[in-house]
Amino acid sequence: MRALIVASVLSSTTIAYAGTDDVFTGWSTDGSYYVVKADTCGGTISRFCKTTGKTPTWPAKLGALPADEECLDGMTQQAIADLDDAAIKKLAPVAGTKTPAGINVTLAAKKVKTADDPDGDSQAIITVKRGARSWTFTVHDVPKATLGPVTWRPDKKAFAVSVGNEHRSNCELTTFHTVDVFEIDLGGDRTASQAANVRGMAAYKKKDYAAANTAFLDAIKLDDSNIWPRYNHASTTSIVGDLAVVRAELAWLKKSTDPDAPNLLKKGLDGDPDLDFASTDPEVRKLLGAPAYPTDEMKRLTERSSGVWSSEADGCEKPTAMLKLSSQKKGVDWPMEVTVFICNAKPKIGKSSYNPSLQLYFNGQYPSLGDQVQVVWTRCPGSDVDGSCFTANGRMFHRGVPHVPAK
Repeated sequence: MRALIVASVLSSTTIAYAGTDDVFTGWSTDGSYYVVKADTCGGTISRFCKTTGKTPTWPAKLGALPADEECLDGMTQQAIADLDDAAIKKLAPVAGTKTPAGINVTLAAKKVKTADDPDGDSQAIITVKRGARSWTFTVHDVPKATLGPVTWRPDKKAFAVSVGNEHRSNCELTTFHTVDVFEIDLGGDRTASQAANVRGMAAYKKKDYAAANTAFLDAIKLDDSNIWPRYNHASTTSIVGDLAVVRAELAWLKKSTDPDAPNLLKKGLDGDPDLDFASTDPEVRKLLGAPAYPTDEMKRLTERSSGVWSSEADGCEKPTAMLKLSSQKKGVDWPMEVTVFICNAKPKIGKSSYNPSLQLYFNGQYPSLGDQVQVVWTRCPGSDVDGSCFTANGRMFHRGVPHVPAK
């Protein structure tokens, strides 16, 4: 059986070959052709089919491909009929790989009636989605089409898909499978994207968040299906206080079909400190799968495992201050580590405490923090969440590390 298969990708058209009841065998080493094994009424034959746009490099003894033909098969070429399984495997040793992460392949069956075909053309619409991009391929004359195994060429620039369908042959009425092979350009450069992501992580470790975000954005542009720079970009933009970007990247991850995307969201839910600042935002909490922001004031302070709250510097008189609150009570108070980044001096790190009356206890070694300071809950700038920030002795504290790394 020969069926017309039209692949629509960015207005280009490719013609491929489909047999009656086929099983994909493999590609040649150079990818210039592939082999399909087909069951026929007279037995099993092999078909050697060229890759679109390439000259097939199969041995000359198998025969030359006639004009306007895509395949040679054992029904017309005795040299192919004489090949055993071991010989075919040597000629087409590349079995292919599973569908790459971040790519989703689906099939929708429909019937299209026209004036020339009032009974309708039974079509299988195969859709490949990667991030925001999608490609569609149409296989014609396949009643009751179903999606079978999908195998990708190792270079990820072609895939073979088995389409189950109901056809009447000269032999019997049964369910057949056609193997349809499509050329596709998924775009993106995963290797370059990963390299840019590594550069971003190096800048992140140096607390150069501007350079880190630039590198993560470069990684996303190079391969928009790469989930890792998406998560890293969300993390660093949370650190610097850009909630809108955090929401956008987490929303993208939520929709991603990459099997590792849920694990990254779970990492954020479980207390990744980089997302501390954004974790008070209702939309971020929903995307992470977190419950509503606590109304209990003590729970707010230590809900995240890091327990970190920070106040940005306002000149050397009010240097950057970072509090690390413990959820383990000792005596009547809870321990608190205090770090103050004083201008032109080493950071001062010391122990202090807080208690259920929501007072923070400091001493004179911490400039501008006061002594017994009452916590007053408020909203962070740009947030509509009550209790996303608190003030103490005129200093505003937000969840997470300082937006601007102290020098």
